Amino acid sequence: MKLSVFTAALGAAVVAFPTIAHADFDLFTGFEFTDTSLDFTLGNSPNSVQFLNGQAKTVGAFLLYHGGMNSWMVDSNQTGEILFESPASLVDLWFRDQSPDNLGVLTFYDALDNVLAQFDGSAAVFQHIVVDSVGSISRITLQNNGAFGYSVIDDFGFNVIPSPSGASLFGLCGVALTRRRRA
Repeated sequence: MKLSVFTAALGAAVVAFPTIAHADFDLFTGFEFTDTSLDFTLGNSPNSVQFLNGQAKTVGAFLLYHGGMNSWMVDSNQTGEILFESPASLVDLWFRDQSPDNLGVLTFYDALDNVLAQFDGSAAVFQHIVVDSVGSISRITLQNNGAFGYSVIDDFGFNVIPSPSGASLFGLCGVALTRRRRA
């Protein structure tokens, strides 16, 4: 089981974080678009993800953006939800609260609603959250428990668990190539 939390404070010394290149994710977004609806879907089947009850937007508070000028924001006393079409094996994101009052909680679930990992928000710093090798991640909730302000996610990437049929097909192709070389 690999769970990682890294914090980065504005104005602090430069710290090197282990990161995955955007191209290495099945889907990556910095939310650099404005979606004024509460629900939207990103990606293509089977690597799509649905964001519910939050907004990809900018509000002019620079502390709410890890990269770029937008993030996915969940308003006070609301719970946003992220649903994966295919279960994820790895999720990498940046998370923070706008104020100490938000008391944001980020929770990762499997398909049976078992909690795989849970993180509390921080108004002081962005937290780099990497959840890997904990099982099949089917959904994530971001609960904002505050009376005002946002709990936010930015620079979000994930990888899906390869389908058994796809892995089997890949394996069969490898066997066929090996036999072909021997012949």
